[in-house]
Amino acid sequence: MISAFADVKDWIEGLQLGVADYIIKPFQTEELLTRVKTHLALGRANVSLEQQAAELRQTNEQLQSEMGERRRVEAELRQSLDLAERSRGAMLSVMEDQKRAESEAARTARQWQTTFDATNDAVWILDADHRVLRSNKTAERFFKHPCSAMLGEHCWVIVHGTMEPHPDCPFVRARGSGHREAMILQDGERWLEITVDPIFEDAGPYAGAVHIVSDITERVRSHEARTRLEAQLSGAQKMEALGTLAGGIAHDFNNILGVIIGNTELARQDVGSDHPALASLGEIGKASRRAKDLVQRILAFGSQNQQPQTVIPLGPVVEEALMFLRATLPTAVTIVTTLKPTHPQFWRIQRRSIRF
Repeated sequence: MISAFADVKDWIEGLQLGVADYIIKPFQTEELLTRVKTHLALGRANVSLEQQAAELRQTNEQLQSEMGERRRVEAELRQSLDLAERSRGAMLSVMEDQKRAESEAARTARQWQTTFDATNDAVWILDADHRVLRSNKTAERFFKHPCSAMLGEHCWVIVHGTMEPHPDCPFVRARGSGHREAMILQDGERWLEITVDPIFEDAGPYAGAVHIVSDITERVRSHEARTRLEAQLSGAQKMEALGTLAGGIAHDFNNILGVIIGNTELARQDVGSDHPALASLGEIGKASRRAKDLVQRILAFGSQNQQPQTVIPLGPVVEEALMFLRATLPTAVTIVTTLKPTHPQFWRIQRRSIRF
């Protein structure tokens, strides 16, 4: 709106009321048109400016909204990064714990394998079908097969060389009894003890067994040697008891022989030199003296004391021994001897060592 004023006071009041411009009367039409055009152009410019300002405000609001959203996203991203970092730290901690656990498990496994291989017994872990799952190094020396060749093989093929289990297989017995079973087996010159301890799953079925083979050859030989020594000791004790008994009997028999020999000599003196019974009495005396000598040897056998050595001819001893020997042999057996009385052989011996 353009007003025409003639007074400055009126012009100021018009501006205060909201007029866009003023013109002083009198004015020219062209001046008025020019001013109108100018104000129209300014109006259009103001409208454009207002529109731009509105657009700028809208853009500013959108930018403010986008900045808020960006700050929110950034906050969520920082929270996610913090969570990811914490998760990463926790994962690294779990990985380190797992690595330590794996390292400890590997160390324990190495220690177990070292102990498993260090034993002097052949040890297998068998499954429920008698197949070898694990084997120690000692089994290689026992059965002359590498561990790799024994894995998966039936135990009876390796131990017995058969196509089926041993009739007294301790593995089969352990499956039925549920506790340790054992057997002793001779393998050529070796004696083996096979021990089987069953393995059960947790409240489950029979899963296999620990199969242990021990070389007990030295133990068996020691037991056999001890048995032989005990038998020898028992025999020696029996011989000692027999010697004591024989000594007692021989002592009594020696007293009887003393009476017989004494009375025989008295009878020879009584009958005279030309009596027919003299020869018989001589034979009685001779036999009695031989019996006395035999009794002395029996007494020497039963005695524990050292007997003195005596020089005796061997010929009569041999003849007497042959006489006893012929009495024990069949009649079809003939003993031929060649003794030279002109060259007697004398030996210094203990009388108790002469035994028939």
